[in-house]
Amino acid sequence: MQVSAGAGGGVDLVLRKDGGKVYVQSKHWKTYKVRVEKVRELLGSMVAGGADYGVLVTTGEFTSSAKQFGSKHGIRLIDGKELERSEE
Repeated sequence: MQVSAGAGGGVDLVLRKDGGKVYVQSKHWKTYKVRVEKVRELLGSMVAGGADYGVLVTTGEFTSSAKQFGSKHGIRLIDGKELERSEE
């Protein structure tokens, strides 16, 4: 697996394996909910950069419209609660 940082367009990490490309973006927002616009931006970066998959991670939460949009477009959304569970 190849890892590179900062693909531009708000992407924080690019993962490559077996010809596939995953864009990862993170938002450190504990007090705010990540809105659908941020998920749309990631999708735009994915399309422009030819990524196969996207992951958006936040220490906070996602709005319901962000969750719906991410689900519809195959973007994995990981919120603060899920991050906490992964530490256990």
